[in-house]
Amino acid sequence: RMAAGKAVRREPPAVRTDVKFSTGDSLAHRSVLQIGTPCTVLCWLRLKVIGRRSRYNLRNMSNGTSVLQRAVDACGDLPNGGTVLVPRGMVVLTGSVWLRSNLTLRVEGTLLGTATGSTASPASVGDAPMVYTRRNSLMVTAHAGLLNGGRCKRMKQRPLGGDDCADWTKLSNVVIEGAGTGTLDGNGDDWYKVFAKIFPERKNLRPVLLDLLWIDGLTIRDLRITRPGYWTVKPTFCSNVVVENNTIDT
Repeated sequence: RMAAGKAVRREPPAVRTDVKFSTGDSLAHRSVLQIGTPCTVLCWLRLKVIGRRSRYNLRNMSNGTSVLQRAVDACGDLPNGGTVLVPRGMVVLTGSVWLRSNLTLRVEGTLLGTATGSTASPASVGDAPMVYTRRNSLMVTAHAGLLNGGRCKRMKQRPLGGDDCADWTKLSNVVIEGAGTGTLDGNGDDWYKVFAKIFPERKNLRPVLLDLLWIDGLTIRDLRITRPGYWTVKPTFCSNVVVENNTIDT
């Protein structure tokens, strides 16, 4: 939900400034983890530089789901905040990823969804796993989005209808930004053209591109957001939401 009238903007927490990381822009003094590079600065509480066998090395146009999730897990939930940077010119193929609190995901390149809905391979559907979420004003089990917020950890023993999750992970202070060059591409044409025709009873369970549940302090800005498997930008049970300066192609 948004605040009535004008959205209340909550800035993300200040990030550490004791380590310099040369990115050539305003991120130069942040705790930044840049994937796909030989040397990476980790935004752990104790920052350190690691070498060429980095857990975050990634080739352009390769599947980076696990790398991206590890990067988010390493940089998220830090008291002073952390940033995961997908650099300009890099295309990362990825399935569903779950964000964390106190995190900036800065996509200057492209995140390209691997859950295409084509049914040509198990990954084309399985890369968006089934999770408890919201579709058409109902809580259901459906395919996860490309980027996701809160997740149900435990269901109620006796479902009563409505929200039957007994324990949600709830996030705060999340920024998804693109610096004017970044693209979130759900690659979801075949969810409409193929999947919905093969499985008409499941057509409303297709993946939302940004399926963002339970975030207090959410900013989405300066991105091109395109080709969702279902809906495009869907903050649910969120507060203090700012969505600005995006190009959204549904």
